[in-house]
Amino acid sequence: MDIAATGSLLYDDDHVEIQPSYPGGVDAFRSTLYKMLKESYTNIISETETIEVTIVIEKDGTASNINVDCRNKGWIPYVIKAIKAMPKWNPGLNSDYDPVRVKYEIGNIIG
Repeated sequence: MDIAATGSLLYDDDHVEIQPSYPGGVDAFRSTLYKMLKESYTNIISETETIEVTIVIEKDGTASNINVDCRNKGWIPYVIKAIKAMPKWNPGLNSDYDPVRVKYEIGNIIG
């Protein structure tokens, strides 16, 4: 864990009592993101592309500090915009079961 610019602790997903969770699970996150990208940006999204995302799930469940890694760098702003429009996550909880900021990685979103 480290302290971000806000002065708030940032936990790695393996250092929390309960990890953040997307409503319906990570597969629902992948499916929703793919659907949003396909509907809005049909001409740029390829099913063979691998997209990996690192995000911070805030105490209120919002996604922030979204970092996207993919071969086609032109997709990055579209992926970020889609993630920001998605429903909130259930936040991670520390050992006292208080919501905490958690860095979370998701690989192979589309590919």
